[in-house]
Amino acid sequence: MYIPFKKEWILMGLGLLIAVVLFISFTNSEEPVEDMATVDDWNTEVREDEKDEMKLEGQKDEVEEKVTVDIKGEVNKPGVYELTSSARVIDAIEKAGGLNESAEARAVNQAERLVDEMVVYVPHESDYDEATGWDEPPAGDGGGAGDKLRINSAEQTELETLPGIGPQKAQAILEFREEHGPFEKVEELEEVNGIGPASLEQISELIEIR
Repeated sequence: MYIPFKKEWILMGLGLLIAVVLFISFTNSEEPVEDMATVDDWNTEVREDEKDEMKLEGQKDEVEEKVTVDIKGEVNKPGVYELTSSARVIDAIEKAGGLNESAEARAVNQAERLVDEMVVYVPHESDYDEATGWDEPPAGDGGGAGDKLRINSAEQTELETLPGIGPQKAQAILEFREEHGPFEKVEELEEVNGIGPASLEQISELIEIR
């Protein structure tokens, strides 16, 4: 009876050993899958972070876009200044130390959006007359080259003093200027509805871009 008993124990031991080996093998085979899933999750998070960083950099570049403007006339610190592209004329004036005591604020559209290389000119109060708007004779009424009408700051009544420019064309010029910003050259007036080469020829010597 002793020998069969010994064989039985040996067989039981072998069975237990095989079970342990199988369990260990099964456990080890699961670990790489978990590790791979962890790596994939990490790679996904990295890609998302990179996308967020790219978006932030793009927004930063957009926010930091600058324009350079030349501020002249009756301000406390005339000069060339750099501002953001979303800034207005009033921001440029503040950058230049604000209007001085002789400035005529009514002659400046302080809500106008700035564009690169723009000239902001604030005239002296003595240049303004309550009845007519300006002491200087408007373009078309005679005068020398210094009397040219500033097409980027002229009001509708001033524009209507130009030959061939009535209320409708004057309004079209104002709307074009509001939508596209200041004119950079006289020839751009041909892009205004109702103004062609013939009309431009009539007024080209009577206006200036400032």
